[in-house]
Amino acid sequence: MRPNRLIISRSALRHNFLLLRSRLARGAGLCAVVKANGYGHGGVGVARELEAAGASWLAVTSAEEGAELRQSGVRARILVLAGFTPQDAERIWTQALTPAIWHAGQLEWLAAARPPSQAAPLKVHLKLDTGMARLGAEAEDEAAIAQSFAAHPELQLEAVFTHLAAAEAADDANAQLQMSRFQPRLATWQARVPGIFWHAANSAALFRWPEYHGGLVRAGLALYGFVPDDDSPSPAAWREPVGALRPVMSWRAGVLALRQLPAGATVGYGGGFRLDRPARVATLAAGYGDGYLRRLGPGGAVLLGGRRCPILGAISMDLMTVDASQVPAVQIGDEAVLLGQDGDERISAGELAGRAGTLVYEIFCGLSSRIPRHFQDSL
Repeated sequence: MRPNRLIISRSALRHNFLLLRSRLARGAGLCAVVKANGYGHGGVGVARELEAAGASWLAVTSAEEGAELRQSGVRARILVLAGFTPQDAERIWTQALTPAIWHAGQLEWLAAARPPSQAAPLKVHLKLDTGMARLGAEAEDEAAIAQSFAAHPELQLEAVFTHLAAAEAADDANAQLQMSRFQPRLATWQARVPGIFWHAANSAALFRWPEYHGGLVRAGLALYGFVPDDDSPSPAAWREPVGALRPVMSWRAGVLALRQLPAGATVGYGGGFRLDRPARVATLAAGYGDGYLRRLGPGGAVLLGGRRCPILGAISMDLMTVDASQVPAVQIGDEAVLLGQDGDERISAGELAGRAGTLVYEIFCGLSSRIPRHFQDSL
């Protein structure tokens, strides 16, 4: 087996889930977002662990992702956030998924796909666009949606929701504007359908605005040990709980080769990287085909024997080379830590994102499915 693996900590994942749940406003539940293969951590494994920890709601991108969880034995409610096609509608019924909708046509697809044996109504969540401008009903669409609900009693409106575009921003103004747009439209729907609940908050909003928690908080990145931005101006509401989150993942790759190279030797594709001194070079079983971005190359580092070892040359598809000169005991078969802790040294997803000029989300979601995910109690 290729020596390249992701270790996922069950204890850290559960710790983060319970911490987030403890921060909910009264009456709110926690919806654990496990879309995009659990933000790269392994969607099925993450969903099972969270359900065992007490998660009653999960959220995915698509009906396909939801069906995968159902087929793995997950029984929690599953919210499909990013829409579905007419061909997906029957799967939503048969797999007991909860779809987000934002136009009347989606209700017609669902009504047409209802299995004859299905007696209970299908619960549906209506998404309203309040400023994100991606998905969601506009105000002028809502009358037609209401008419379609009235025509199809087999479809039950359970909740109305929106998505905050800048919950992590230092300024509260954007979120306040969106909620000021959302609240009167929500009131109209609550008058139409008494008893529905609402949701709007994501990971950042969970910590910052309890008044936006509603009946459900959709937490994603924080479950995996991070929030989008730790520079919030609200230390009491933000820094303390964020500091208590635990990283869930460690990425490790084996040493495949070791060689002593002289000063002036070139390393890697292109011949553009030249050693300015002799070096003991280790070749690792990881590359951009695994999601280790090329722009993390020279200037970056991995951990070997608890020490930072600089990356040499360009990252290849399946391999990378590092300077192991300061770790004389390293041998073929040892593991380097690309992401995580080794002794007193640590490389965080935030560090990788900063060096790559991207987001922690992209670091996690870019991890290839070819890397095995190993769930164990701790990292």
